[in-house]
Amino acid sequence: MSKTEKNKAEKNSSKLETIRWLCFVPALIMYFAVREAFGTAAAIIAAAVFGMGFFAICSRGRMRVICEEIVSDISETLEKMGHDEIFFEVKKFSPGFVIRVYLIRARNSAPMYKKAILDRLNRGWYKRHVLAAQVVDIEGVEDVKEAQRMLNSALLEDLKRKLKDGSGDKDKPDGRR
Repeated sequence: MSKTEKNKAEKNSSKLETIRWLCFVPALIMYFAVREAFGTAAAIIAAAVFGMGFFAICSRGRMRVICEEIVSDISETLEKMGHDEIFFEVKKFSPGFVIRVYLIRARNSAPMYKKAILDRLNRGWYKRHVLAAQVVDIEGVEDVKEAQRMLNSALLEDLKRKLKDGSGDKDKPDGRR
């Protein structure tokens, strides 16, 4: 991916973040359009629903741009290193994204790939949105469910520890296995 495409994704994310806070403008337009025909109560309800919907659409669009950029960067990094058998899972939590990368038959190269993935995530413009990164080596697609259970419990323990300690550097994604 070229530098201009990356800048474009970052700009799109920023635009959507800004635009979503302008949700009151279309809500006001909806209010004035509905008020005379259906009354004040209906206009307030319609404006609130329209404003919240506009905000939600912009927020989801922004999250999608960020997710696509993360997946693209990780794919590009692993492709350059010669590994293309991977699955991604991106989970959205309120504090940020949890990125899961399932490497298929990486074996001895898995630590090297994990380091490259974590380095790439730490260099990305989106790093403040990444809560944790989990990289695991599996034998095949049939092992994904078992790996998910293992990663879920590791993530839960890590989040409990962070909440208890108040620790966790927001600028650096965790490298959980």
